[in-house]
Amino acid sequence: MCSAVGVLPLALQYGYPVVQQFLAGAHDMDAHFFEAPLRGNIPVLLGLLGVWNSSFLGHPARVILPCTFYFFALYFCIVLFCMIYFLV
Repeated sequence: MCSAVGVLPLALQYGYPVVQQFLAGAHDMDAHFFEAPLRGNIPVLLGLLGVWNSSFLGHPARVILPCTFYFFALYFCIVLFCMIYFLV
């Protein structure tokens, strides 16, 4: 997403100020990855969760879902349903 191929369509669709905010958020996440302790490091925890799901639970794949504020409620309901369904 952060290459010219990914950023150009974003810039054309939403304008360059939105792309600047997007790139600033990506930079902040990179800084978080390098500076946060492992216990609270979100990318590390997601990586460990992926290893746990594939190695111990036998899930062969994962999905990365793009989410907008419009679809947040629906996405939250799906995640909540999956958590209840698989944990109960």
